[in-house]
Amino acid sequence: MKKYSALLIVAFLTGIVIGIVVKEKVTYMSPMTIERMESTRSELETVQGQMRINEEIILQLKEEVAQWMVLTKEQSSLETLTGLRDMYKTLAGYEEMIGEGIKIELRDSQDPILGETNMGVIHDVDILTILNELRANDAEAISVNGVRVLGNSTIKCGGPIIRIDGISKATPYVIEAIGNKERLYAGVYERNGYVRLLEDVYKIQVSLEQKDEIRIPAKKE
Repeated sequence: MKKYSALLIVAFLTGIVIGIVVKEKVTYMSPMTIERMESTRSELETVQGQMRINEEIILQLKEEVAQWMVLTKEQSSLETLTGLRDMYKTLAGYEEMIGEGIKIELRDSQDPILGETNMGVIHDVDILTILNELRANDAEAISVNGVRVLGNSTIKCGGPIIRIDGISKATPYVIEAIGNKERLYAGVYERNGYVRLLEDVYKIQVSLEQKDEIRIPAKKE
């Protein structure tokens, strides 16, 4: 009986020792393993931090792109408005224009009979008719003796002179027009045109030439 009791005690103690050894084996980690785990955790924190930085950068870039798009739209709108403004200023005659065209110079007739009857004198209706023919042939800008002429301009006789928008001008009358020079020339100086009538019937002295460069001044405000 004593023999069996001693064996039981020895077995119990052996089990305790084995349990302690196994527990120590499970919980024990080498310094190398701990260092590797710390390094991995540090790398993970670094990656997470970098991800947060990247998210901030991406957010900032999105905001900058949104601002750039707004500015681009504003710039586009500004350019559109500026273009419209310049176009309307040109159409309204408030911008100087340069381009090819024709130059017409008109002088009163030197015929004594026509001069006495006033039929050889250039009148406002003569100027207006020529201007209408120029417009019919797509003249882009017109001037008479250096005065910009628009669709609402007034041209009236005042004795031996003509008043263009209230500005007095005397003969010779120089009409300049910008547009396709060949078309303008052919349109105004056609065989049965008004300029030919002034030249052939009323002996008005006419000089007409095509020009590579015509300058039409801006309308004075």
